[in-house]
Parts: sequence; structure tokens; C-alpha cells
Amino acid sequence: MTSIKRRSLFAFLTLLVASACTHQNEGSILVLEGDEKKTCSELHTDYEDADRLSEENIDARKRWLLQLMRDGDCRLPKQTDPKFNFHLTISG
Repeated sequence: MTSIKRRSLFAFLTLLVASACTHQNEGSILVLEGDEKKTCSELHTDYEDADRLSEENIDARKRWLLQLMRDGDCRLPKQTDPKFNFHLTISG
């Protein structure tokens, strides 16, 4: 009887581990196969589409794409600057 319980427990744990390993989070994409071969236009499109990923992966994906753009001498996308510069000049 204990042999059957052990086998059942082992089978259950094996299935549990196997299902955990095969589960894929669609939003968890940092590097895609073929990213290095993409054109500048494709990299820009992927950069804009990165906002559709899960919140914790957006910045990492964008950093990766920016690195690929730099390596490929692509024009970098305009990024929002967190600083606000204001200059007032009065002459006359």
C-alpha cells in the first residue's frame, strides 16, 4: 500500500514540475530569436510594441532594443526626458 502512495506522490510531483517548467508567460519576452538580424525599421516597430508587454518587462525589452539600435547605427527613438528645462531670456 505504501508503494502505491509513493508512486502516486512521485507521479503527482513529476507532473507538477513538468507543468511548471512548460508554462510560458507571454509577457515575459526580453530577447527574441532573430532580434540581431532585424532592420532599424523593425527594431523601431518592436520598440513601440514593447509597451504591450507586462509592466515588469517593458523597460528591459526597450533597453535591449536600444542596444541593438546603437550597435546597428540606427537612429534612436525620441525618449521623454524626465527633466524640465526652462530658460527665459529678456533682452532690450
